[in-house]
Amino acid sequence: MRKGIFCVIVCMLMIVSIIVPVSGTTSSEKTSQSLTMENTLYVGGLGPNNYTKIQDAINDASEGDTVFVYQGNYFENLIIQKSMTLTGESKYVTIIDGNETKGADVILIKADSVTVQGFTIQDAYWGGVYTDYNNGIEIWSDNNIIRDNIIKGNQNGIQLGEEIKFEGHENNHSYFNLIKENQITNNHFIGVYVIYSAHNEIIKNSISENGYHGVFLYHGVFLSDDTGQNLISQNIITKHSQVGILSDGESNNVIVGNHIVENGEGMHIGPTSSDSIERNNIFNNTINAIVYCGIGLYLRHVVILKDKQWLNQSWNENYWGQPYQNPQPITYRITLSILTIIINHMNPREPYRIIFIPITYYDSAPAQEPYDIPLGV
Repeated sequence: MRKGIFCVIVCMLMIVSIIVPVSGTTSSEKTSQSLTMENTLYVGGLGPNNYTKIQDAINDASEGDTVFVYQGNYFENLIIQKSMTLTGESKYVTIIDGNETKGADVILIKADSVTVQGFTIQDAYWGGVYTDYNNGIEIWSDNNIIRDNIIKGNQNGIQLGEEIKFEGHENNHSYFNLIKENQITNNHFIGVYVIYSAHNEIIKNSISENGYHGVFLYHGVFLSDDTGQNLISQNIITKHSQVGILSDGESNNVIVGNHIVENGEGMHIGPTSSDSIERNNIFNNTINAIVYCGIGLYLRHVVILKDKQWLNQSWNENYWGQPYQNPQPITYRITLSILTIIINHMNPREPYRIIFIPITYYDSAPAQEPYDIPLGV
């Protein structure tokens, strides 16, 4: 009998020794964490060993670490110069505010392989000149992921690359980035600005009500044939005063499966691009789509884009607002800029006279009904 009682007591002690440590690990939300736990640094917690500034945690992080930021308002302009993950507790309540600081992006990414997710990123200064915009996020590097953020109230929402070369950054391209499932809205100029950069993916974003353009792909004249290849897919692009998607310069972009409605111009494509524009919903824009070329007539000669293949885009199976049975016409417009010395003896207030010449291009197989493009955020 005594032996049986002893066995029962031993078993009970073993069970208690297991249960107590497990229950002792329970903690309330936002309690103090150790300075590093599985290579994670914490910002905004209630107890010791949590940072109060995001930049301080970024500076102390090592390559490959994660900086986790609890909900709150953080008035900072961040620079990330190492590969790492920056994660917010919730994009709705974890806010990085640039406080309209002149000459600064809210987040500038200089390192490769950086992930930024789970934030509201807002209020970059919006008075910068066009060669040096102030952005919610600006990227000078490759293989980065920008995912599940709200980006609003900046000069531009996101900018990949830049027009000019800054000290310490001689390569102004930004390649192989993923911009996914973000809400990019109410920025003063452009939602997503991709400049001199290629092999980027912009997918499943809501891009709306930015001041001028939703997505601006500017490529200029590249030196190699593989540049300009960006994928723009499954985005909702609406309510821009100028253009939903603008592609300018030599490029081979794939623009497929987007919902492009209620913009000034839905699509605006340069004549030397080889973009593939397929299976998009493009309707209820003031002008649904236009292929554009500028020609300057200067006194005795006409300057045309030389040695370029015009009208090399592929427009196919887009939905244009109704079930067209025949090929859907797309406006091809030449803007002819004539020095007004020819016209009115060089009025200094009007040095050029603009003339529009409409020409027609076609989507040869328009879709008969709209595509189901669900909002990915």
